[in-house]
This record gives sequence, C-alpha cells and structure tokens, in this order.
Amino acid sequence: MFKEILKEFPVKGSYDTYIEPFSGGYSVGLQTPDDLIAPIEIYNDLYSNVYSLFKVISNSILFEQFKILCDCAYYSEEMRREFKEKLELNELSDDLLLEKLDNLKVVSRALPSDKTRLVKLYQKKDLIVGMTGDGVNDAPALKNADVGFSMGSGSEVSKEASDIIILDNNILSISKAILYGRTIFKSIRKFIIYQLSVNATALILSIIGPFIGVTTPITIVQMLWLNMIMDTLSALAFSYEPTLLEYMMEPPKKKNEKIINSYMYNEIIITAIYSSLLCILFLKLPIVREYFRTNNNNKYLMTAYFAMFIFIGIFNSFNARTYRINIFSNILKNKIYLIIISFIIIVQIYLIYFGGDLFRTYGLTAKEFLIILLISLSVWPVDGIRKLILKKLNLERNV
Repeated sequence: MFKEILKEFPVKGSYDTYIEPFSGGYSVGLQTPDDLIAPIEIYNDLYSNVYSLFKVISNSILFEQFKILCDCAYYSEEMRREFKEKLELNELSDDLLLEKLDNLKVVSRALPSDKTRLVKLYQKKDLIVGMTGDGVNDAPALKNADVGFSMGSGSEVSKEASDIIILDNNILSISKAILYGRTIFKSIRKFIIYQLSVNATALILSIIGPFIGVTTPITIVQMLWLNMIMDTLSALAFSYEPTLLEYMMEPPKKKNEKIINSYMYNEIIITAIYSSLLCILFLKLPIVREYFRTNNNNKYLMTAYFAMFIFIGIFNSFNARTYRINIFSNILKNKIYLIIISFIIIVQIYLIYFGGDLFRTYGLTAKEFLIILLISLSVWPVDGIRKLILKKLNLERNV
C-alpha cells in the first residue's frame, strides 16, 4: 500500500529513500508535509523493523485525524493505546515528558519551541540528537541539536544554524553519511587490531628474546620493513574496507564509546600470545632445527624466523578485517587490500632470497619455505576457534 501512496506523495524521493535511513537503530524525526496518509504509511512500514525507532514531529497533521488513520492501519493494541493518548507538550513538565520520551512517537502541530525543547530533553538522556529543517523557525532546534541537517533549498538562516547541508534535499543522504561514518569507524578499529597485535608480538619477543638466548630476534632493518607493513601499507589496505548495509542494523554508538572494545582486546591479546608462543617455540624447539639447514650462526633458521614473523602478520590481517569465522567474507569488495597484501608477499619473498646481510636473509629451500607457510597459516584456525567460542558463548563479536 505504501508504495502506491508514495507515487502520489508530492515530495521528491522513493520508497527506499524513506525506508533505508531508519534501519540503523537511531531515532529519526520527520517533518511531514500536508499529506495525511503518507506519513502514517511510512511509520507503519518502519515500525515493523525491530531496529527502527521512528518519531514524527509535525506541524501539519492534526492529532485527531492522525488517530483516525491509525485506527484504519494495522497496529498492535499497545500501539493503538499509545497513539490514542493525546499528549499536549505544553501541559507536561520537563521531568514528566522526559519519562515519556522513549514511548513518544508522534507530536502533531509542533511549534518551533517544541522542537528545541525535545532536542534538549533527548540530550539530557545522553543521546546524540539530529534534527532536520529548512525554515527560519527551525534554526534554534538545528543549532541546539548535536547534528543539524538543513536542506539545500532551505532558508539561509537554517543553513547557517545547521552543521550539514543536504544539497540534494534527499533524506537518504543522511543515511549514506551515517553508513560511511560507521564504515570508517570500523576500518580504524580493524587497523588498530592488526597494528596492536603485531606490535604486542614484537614487544614480547624483544623482551623475552635475551632471556632465551636470542639477543636480536628481529634486526633494526627488518623492523623498519615491519613498520612499513604495519603503519603505511596496512592503513591503506584497511581504509578501503567496503560499506556494508549490515552496519546500519547495529544500534548507535554511545557518546562515551571507547575506541577499543572487549572484542578487540580479546583478539589482540590472544593473537599476540599465540604469535609470540609460535615464534619462541620455533627458535627453541630442537625438532624445528631438523627441518632447516644448520650452520654456526643459524643464518637459515633466522631467515626462516623472519619470514615466518612477517607471514604471521600478513595472515593475521585477514583475521582482523572481519569478525566472521569466514575470513574471506566480502574480501573481493576490497580490491586495494588484495593488491597491497599481494605486494607485501612479493616483496617479502624477494627479501628472503636477495636481502643478504642487510636484511639477514640468505634464502630458503622449497621445503623450508612450505614449512614456514604452514606454521604461519596456523593463525587462521586458532583465530577461527576463538571466534567460534565467542559465538557459542554469545559474547560481543563485532568491532
């Protein structure tokens, strides 16, 4: 029904234009036109989404007319009672209205002062409030909101008061901005997981190395190459992570949201411990030396160690980029990541065979190289088990 009604709706947009922005778990206030049916159908469609909390603030719809239309639409008994309870904002104190905010869905005949008041009350609940408007009288509410959105065709006063101007007058643009913002935030977190995991591993080995008879497990030149991978190349790789609509299904982040959450701590600590343990056992277990050529200064063993350390980091980057057990999920959507990882692998193989004294690398046989790859790849099943345990225990498993 809504799609048919929207064809007659005298506002630029489409069904998806109105539906998509409200599926991200954040509250939305819609300033409606004079059409009485379209906003009802918008609300009706959106309310079926468990992630949606949709609020209509209108100075065009009479509440009694709204009630009649609500009775004609499909609503639960609880929702019917909620709509039939007429709330006069001016008759409610701030404390009483604050208690009713979570259940407040519709405000008809809203005055500019009502909008400003609602913005301030929502902010008292420690919520991030966004407000849209295009008229001169919307300026106070836009100014007081955490994020004010004005329309490109709106008044100059509203544009000055707002933080963001929607040039195409399309509410879908807000949704796209939020989607890209969430994607960037997640990309930063993925990069932090990867970088701290590698840094923690290198730190543990540098501290423990002298106690196990390895004074320089990683040379300074090797560390420079490692830093280039960790900082520059990995930052570029993770910055091109794709925007996924599933991000809009998540609830909004709180104002005091920490940059490193419990899932990130879990992955960083377990990855660093396992990687460090793998490197230490590689250097100290006698059985390892049986598979590599030996000489007085263990140059082939240390070549293999350096290669293994780098490949552990490369394979861990796959673990860091997704919380899913399937580490290749959506990987083809980030072609830059694949190009950069391929580049790192090619350069690393070149350094193994042609690095010489500068990189303390002297080449490996095909058998030695294959063993190194198999040992490094063990980080995939180990992290898969970690993710599976988190899933079984129903613990946080998202960045």
